[in-house]
Amino acid sequence: MIRFRTRITTWMAILGYGLVASGLPLPVGGLLPGAADGVAAKRLAGKDRSRPFPCMDTPCGCASAEQCFTNCCCNTPSQTLA
Repeated sequence: MIRFRTRITTWMAILGYGLVASGLPLPVGGLLPGAADGVAAKRLAGKDRSRPFPCMDTPCGCASAEQCFTNCCCNTPSQTLA
């Protein structure tokens, strides 16, 4: 019985490591209770999504496309235009 539990635990650890090491994006934020109440989630929710802009999906300070292209605090002007 102990050998069986050890074997199961070992395989679970190997599978978990393989999943994390594979680089696949994991939806950890949706699994944790209260994770959507974070500062980053509030910043992303408050952004204007009517026009796409480079830092639209990042939790930085730009709230609209106009602000991103005129006075971006996330990227340099060359990064914004690239």
